[in-house]
Amino acid sequence: MAIPVLVVDASEQFGTLIRQTLEETGYYQVTLATSGAEAVKLSQSSEIRLAIVDFNLPDSPGPDIIRQLRATIDDLAVIAIPYSTDPDDPDIKDLAVDGLLTKPFYLPDLLKIVATALDLPDAPVSLAPSRPGPIRDEPVRPSKPLAPWLTDVDQAAQYLTRLFLDVSAVAAMLTQDLHLLAYAGELDQSQVQGLTRLIAGYWTGKGARGALAKFINFPESDDDFMLYSTTVSGGIILSLIFTAKTSFSTIRRQSERFAKTLSLVDPSEPSTDNIESEDAP
Repeated sequence: MAIPVLVVDASEQFGTLIRQTLEETGYYQVTLATSGAEAVKLSQSSEIRLAIVDFNLPDSPGPDIIRQLRATIDDLAVIAIPYSTDPDDPDIKDLAVDGLLTKPFYLPDLLKIVATALDLPDAPVSLAPSRPGPIRDEPVRPSKPLAPWLTDVDQAAQYLTRLFLDVSAVAAMLTQDLHLLAYAGELDQSQVQGLTRLIAGYWTGKGARGALAKFINFPESDDDFMLYSTTVSGGIILSLIFTAKTSFSTIRRQSERFAKTLSLVDPSEPSTDNIESEDAP
Protein backbone atom coordinates (compact mmCIF):
# COMPACT_ATOMS: atom_id res chain seq x y z
CA MET A 1 0.00 0.00 0.00
CA ALA A 2 1.34 3.43 -0.94
CA ILE A 3 2.42 5.70 1.92
CA PRO A 4 0.18 8.80 2.18
CA VAL A 5 2.12 12.08 2.01
CA LEU A 6 0.86 15.66 2.32
CA VAL A 7 2.86 18.37 0.55
CA VAL A 8 2.13 21.93 1.67
CA ASP A 9 3.64 24.60 -0.55
CA ALA A 10 2.34 27.91 -1.89
CA SER A 11 3.79 27.03 -5.31
CA GLU A 12 1.56 24.46 -6.95
CA GLN A 13 4.29 23.82 -9.51
CA PHE A 14 6.89 23.00 -6.87
CA GLY A 15 4.40 20.77 -5.06
CA THR A 16 3.62 18.99 -8.31
CA LEU A 17 7.34 18.38 -8.85
CA ILE A 18 7.60 16.70 -5.44
CA ARG A 19 4.44 14.68 -6.05
CA GLN A 20 5.58 13.37 -9.42
CA THR A 21 9.04 12.53 -8.09
CA LEU A 22 7.62 10.55 -5.16
CA GLU A 23 4.70 8.88 -6.92
CA GLU A 24 6.85 7.61 -9.79
CA THR A 25 8.61 5.32 -7.30
CA GLY A 26 5.31 3.53 -6.60
CA TYR A 27 5.90 3.87 -2.84
CA TYR A 28 3.95 7.04 -2.14
CA GLN A 29 0.54 8.65 -2.69
CA VAL A 30 0.79 12.44 -2.47
CA THR A 31 -1.85 15.07 -1.73
CA LEU A 32 -1.11 18.76 -2.37
CA ALA A 33 -2.16 21.81 -0.38
CA THR A 34 -1.23 25.38 -1.31
CA SER A 35 -2.14 27.02 2.01
CA GLY A 36 -2.00 26.25 5.70
CA ALA A 37 -5.78 26.25 6.03
CA GLU A 38 -6.14 23.72 3.23
CA ALA A 39 -3.47 21.52 4.81
CA VAL A 40 -5.19 21.50 8.20
CA LYS A 41 -8.54 20.71 6.58
CA LEU A 42 -7.05 17.81 4.62
CA SER A 43 -5.40 16.44 7.75
CA GLN A 44 -8.80 16.11 9.42
CA SER A 45 -10.21 13.90 6.70
CA SER A 46 -7.18 12.08 5.30
CA GLU A 47 -4.72 9.53 6.61
CA ILE A 48 -1.25 11.07 6.45
CA ARG A 49 2.08 9.61 7.54
CA LEU A 50 4.38 12.35 6.29
CA ALA A 51 3.93 16.10 5.80
CA ILE A 52 6.36 18.18 3.74
CA VAL A 53 5.72 21.79 4.74
CA ASP A 54 7.14 25.01 3.32
CA PHE A 55 7.63 27.69 5.96
CA ASN A 56 6.65 30.42 3.49
CA LEU A 57 2.89 29.95 3.19
CA PRO A 58 0.42 32.67 2.15
CA ASP A 59 -1.89 32.50 5.15
CA SER A 60 0.05 31.12 8.12
CA PRO A 61 3.69 30.55 9.07
CA GLY A 62 4.83 27.04 8.23
CA PRO A 63 5.95 26.24 11.80
CA ASP A 64 2.43 27.00 13.09
CA ILE A 65 0.91 24.67 10.50
CA ILE A 66 3.33 21.91 11.49
CA ARG A 67 2.22 22.22 15.10
CA GLN A 68 -1.45 22.07 14.09
CA LEU A 69 -0.87 19.01 11.92
CA ARG A 70 0.95 17.24 14.74
CA ALA A 71 -1.90 18.04 17.09
CA THR A 72 -4.28 16.31 14.69
CA ILE A 73 -2.17 13.34 13.56
CA ASP A 74 -0.26 11.10 15.97
CA ASP A 75 3.29 10.09 15.02
CA LEU A 76 3.33 12.38 11.99
CA ALA A 77 6.72 12.57 10.28
CA VAL A 78 7.57 16.09 9.12
CA ILE A 79 10.00 17.45 6.56
CA ALA A 80 10.37 21.22 6.63
CA ILE A 81 11.25 23.55 3.77
CA PRO A 82 12.65 26.34 5.95
CA TYR A 83 13.56 29.96 5.31
CA SER A 84 17.18 28.94 5.86
CA THR A 85 19.05 25.68 6.46
CA ASP A 86 20.88 26.95 9.54
CA PRO A 87 20.58 24.10 12.08
CA ASP A 88 20.60 26.71 14.87
CA ASP A 89 17.48 28.41 13.46
CA PRO A 90 15.05 28.53 16.44
CA ASP A 91 12.10 27.35 14.36
CA ILE A 92 14.00 24.29 13.14
CA LYS A 93 15.37 23.41 16.59
CA ASP A 94 12.05 23.89 18.40
CA LEU A 95 10.08 21.81 15.92
CA ALA A 96 12.52 18.89 15.90
CA VAL A 97 11.52 17.99 12.35
CA ASP A 98 12.49 14.69 10.75
CA GLY A 99 14.20 16.24 7.73
CA LEU A 100 14.99 19.43 5.85
CA LEU A 101 14.46 20.09 2.15
CA THR A 102 15.93 23.07 0.31
CA LYS A 103 14.94 24.79 -2.90
CA PRO A 104 16.17 23.70 -5.38
CA PHE A 105 16.80 20.08 -4.48
CA TYR A 106 18.62 17.16 -6.03
CA LEU A 107 16.17 14.48 -7.08
CA PRO A 108 17.96 11.47 -5.55
CA ASP A 109 18.37 13.43 -2.30
CA LEU A 110 14.61 14.00 -2.02
CA LEU A 111 13.94 10.26 -1.89
CA LYS A 112 16.67 9.71 0.69
CA ILE A 113 15.34 12.52 2.89
CA VAL A 114 11.80 11.13 2.70
CA ALA A 115 12.95 7.57 3.42
CA THR A 116 14.96 8.72 6.43
CA ALA A 117 12.04 10.75 7.80
CA LEU A 118 9.77 7.72 7.58
CA ASP A 119 12.44 5.36 8.93
CA LEU A 120 11.96 3.00 6.02
CA PRO A 121 14.27 -0.04 6.25
CA ASP A 122 14.18 -0.78 2.53
CA ALA A 123 13.48 2.65 1.15
CA PRO A 124 14.00 3.45 -2.52
CA VAL A 125 17.05 5.59 -3.23
CA SER A 126 16.58 6.15 -6.96
CA LEU A 127 13.68 7.09 -9.18
CA ALA A 128 11.74 4.38 -10.94
CA PRO A 129 11.12 5.11 -14.63
CA SER A 130 7.52 5.61 -15.66
CA ARG A 131 8.20 3.52 -18.76
CA PRO A 132 10.79 0.89 -19.57
CA GLY A 133 14.13 2.31 -20.59
CA PRO A 134 17.65 3.01 -19.38
CA ILE A 135 16.78 6.02 -17.24
CA ARG A 136 19.03 6.88 -14.33
CA ASP A 137 19.06 9.69 -11.82
CA GLU A 138 22.76 9.50 -11.11
CA PRO A 139 24.97 11.07 -13.75
CA VAL A 140 25.93 9.00 -16.75
CA ARG A 141 29.48 7.82 -16.15
CA PRO A 142 30.86 6.09 -19.26
CA SER A 143 33.93 3.94 -18.68
CA LYS A 144 35.74 5.44 -21.66
CA PRO A 145 37.30 8.95 -21.63
CA LEU A 146 35.46 12.07 -22.71
CA ALA A 147 34.24 11.69 -26.30
CA PRO A 148 36.54 13.65 -28.66
CA TRP A 149 33.63 15.44 -30.32
CA LEU A 150 32.70 17.03 -26.99
CA THR A 151 36.01 18.89 -27.06
CA ASP A 152 35.23 20.31 -30.52
CA VAL A 153 32.92 23.30 -29.96
CA ASP A 154 31.60 23.40 -33.53
CA GLN A 155 30.85 19.68 -33.64
CA ALA A 156 29.29 19.76 -30.19
CA ALA A 157 26.99 22.62 -31.25
CA GLN A 158 25.92 20.78 -34.42
CA TYR A 159 25.18 17.57 -32.58
CA LEU A 160 23.37 19.35 -29.75
CA THR A 161 21.15 21.09 -32.29
CA ARG A 162 20.39 17.79 -34.02
CA LEU A 163 19.38 16.08 -30.79
CA PHE A 164 17.44 19.15 -29.64
CA LEU A 165 14.92 18.56 -32.43
CA ASP A 166 13.89 15.28 -30.75
CA VAL A 167 12.84 16.77 -27.41
CA SER A 168 10.06 19.10 -26.29
CA ALA A 169 12.42 21.56 -24.57
CA VAL A 170 12.59 25.23 -25.53
CA ALA A 171 16.38 25.29 -25.10
CA ALA A 172 19.37 23.02 -24.55
CA MET A 173 22.81 23.95 -23.24
CA LEU A 174 26.18 22.30 -22.70
CA THR A 175 28.35 24.03 -20.11
CA GLN A 176 31.62 23.39 -18.32
CA ASP A 177 32.28 25.53 -15.25
CA LEU A 178 31.42 29.09 -16.36
CA HIS A 179 31.86 28.33 -20.04
CA LEU A 180 29.02 27.81 -22.50
CA LEU A 181 30.15 25.09 -24.93
CA ALA A 182 27.05 24.77 -27.10
CA TYR A 183 23.49 26.06 -27.25
CA ALA A 184 20.30 25.38 -29.19
CA GLY A 185 16.87 26.91 -28.70
CA GLU A 186 14.68 29.96 -28.46
CA LEU A 187 16.31 32.02 -25.69
CA ASP A 188 18.16 35.28 -26.29
CA GLN A 189 21.81 35.92 -25.45
CA SER A 190 21.18 37.58 -22.08
CA GLN A 191 18.94 34.71 -20.95
CA VAL A 192 21.53 32.14 -21.97
CA GLN A 193 24.30 34.03 -20.16
CA GLY A 194 22.20 34.25 -17.01
CA LEU A 195 21.44 30.54 -17.12
CA THR A 196 25.12 29.71 -17.64
CA ARG A 197 26.01 31.57 -14.43
CA LEU A 198 23.11 29.97 -12.57
CA ILE A 199 24.05 26.45 -13.65
CA ALA A 200 27.73 26.97 -12.82
CA GLY A 201 26.81 28.25 -9.36
CA TYR A 202 24.75 25.19 -8.48
CA TRP A 203 27.17 22.58 -9.77
CA THR A 204 30.21 24.29 -8.28
CA GLY A 205 28.54 24.64 -4.90
CA LYS A 206 26.87 21.23 -4.70
CA GLY A 207 29.28 19.06 -6.66
CA ALA A 208 28.53 17.32 -9.94
CA ARG A 209 26.20 14.58 -8.81
CA GLY A 210 22.63 13.54 -9.35
CA ALA A 211 20.31 15.86 -11.23
CA LEU A 212 19.09 19.36 -10.48
CA ALA A 213 15.51 20.50 -11.11
CA LYS A 214 14.44 24.09 -10.57
CA PHE A 215 11.58 26.34 -11.64
CA ILE A 216 12.88 29.54 -13.25
CA ASN A 217 11.46 32.64 -14.87
CA PHE A 218 12.82 35.50 -16.92
CA PRO A 219 12.09 39.16 -16.07
CA GLU A 220 10.68 39.91 -19.52
CA SER A 221 8.42 36.85 -19.57
CA ASP A 222 5.22 35.99 -17.71
CA ASP A 223 5.85 32.27 -18.21
CA ASP A 224 7.56 29.86 -15.83
CA PHE A 225 10.04 27.24 -16.98
CA MET A 226 11.64 24.12 -15.57
CA LEU A 227 15.44 23.86 -15.68
CA TYR A 228 16.76 20.30 -15.54
CA SER A 229 20.54 19.81 -15.37
CA THR A 230 22.53 16.60 -15.29
CA THR A 231 26.14 15.61 -15.92
CA VAL A 232 27.26 14.18 -19.24
CA SER A 233 30.98 13.43 -18.88
CA GLY A 234 34.25 15.10 -18.04
CA GLY A 235 32.61 17.87 -15.99
CA ILE A 236 30.27 18.81 -18.84
CA ILE A 237 26.70 19.66 -17.78
CA LEU A 238 23.64 19.24 -19.97
CA SER A 239 20.77 21.60 -19.15
CA LEU A 240 17.36 21.53 -20.78
CA ILE A 241 14.71 24.20 -20.29
CA PHE A 242 11.06 23.16 -20.59
CA THR A 243 7.81 25.05 -20.20
CA ALA A 244 6.38 24.61 -16.71
CA LYS A 245 3.36 22.81 -18.18
CA THR A 246 5.54 19.91 -19.36
CA SER A 247 5.05 16.86 -17.13
CA PHE A 248 7.99 16.09 -14.90
CA SER A 249 8.15 12.48 -16.07
CA THR A 250 8.65 13.75 -19.63
CA ILE A 251 11.29 16.25 -18.52
CA ARG A 252 13.27 13.65 -16.60
CA ARG A 253 12.98 10.97 -19.26
CA GLN A 254 14.03 13.20 -22.14
CA SER A 255 16.85 14.85 -20.20
CA GLU A 256 18.45 11.62 -19.01
CA ARG A 257 18.25 10.02 -22.45
CA PHE A 258 19.65 13.18 -24.02
CA ALA A 259 22.61 13.03 -21.61
CA LYS A 260 23.18 9.36 -22.28
CA THR A 261 23.12 9.88 -26.03
CA LEU A 262 25.58 12.75 -25.78
CA SER A 263 28.05 10.70 -23.77
CA LEU A 264 27.83 7.37 -25.58
CA VAL A 265 27.04 8.04 -29.23
CA ASP A 266 29.58 9.11 -31.86
CA PRO A 267 27.86 11.86 -33.91
CA SER A 268 30.06 11.07 -36.89
CA GLU A 269 28.32 7.71 -37.25
CA PRO A 270 24.92 7.78 -39.02
CA SER A 271 21.99 6.74 -36.84
CA THR A 272 18.24 6.68 -37.21
CA ASP A 273 17.61 6.55 -33.45
CA ASN A 274 16.08 9.47 -31.63
CA ILE A 275 15.82 10.28 -27.95
CA GLU A 276 12.19 9.23 -27.61
CA SER A 277 12.45 6.06 -29.70
CA GLU A 278 12.42 3.78 -26.65
CA ASP A 279 9.01 5.15 -25.66
CA ALA A 280 7.30 3.86 -28.78
CA PRO A 281 4.61 1.29 -28.04
